[in-house]
Amino acid sequence: MAVILGVDRRWYIPLLVCRALSTVPAAWWGLRCAFTFLAELLQIRPGMGREGWTAAIVGSVGQEWDVERRFRVTEVALAIMWVSRSVAIDVAHFMAFDYSRADFDC
Repeated sequence: MAVILGVDRRWYIPLLVCRALSTVPAAWWGLRCAFTFLAELLQIRPGMGREGWTAAIVGSVGQEWDVERRFRVTEVALAIMWVSRSVAIDVAHFMAFDYSRADFDC
């Protein structure tokens, strides 16, 4: 984008670093949500990992699924599907754009 906007070449690296840093909060909260979802899905509670993660996961398999837990897992699963679909549509739109015929003259 910097090339299209005519930004001086000396700003490419700082802009790239700032753009990469702008993804850190999204990755942080996304991973946090993913780990919380995984813990909810497997019903892992704090302190269960002391005897090993395998024992915690195997021990959580036979536990009951109450209505609230089902709603939480379903809500996050639907959100994951919705975001994945949005990303797929954006990527498909980006790949379908023909840059060779675009007019970038301002």
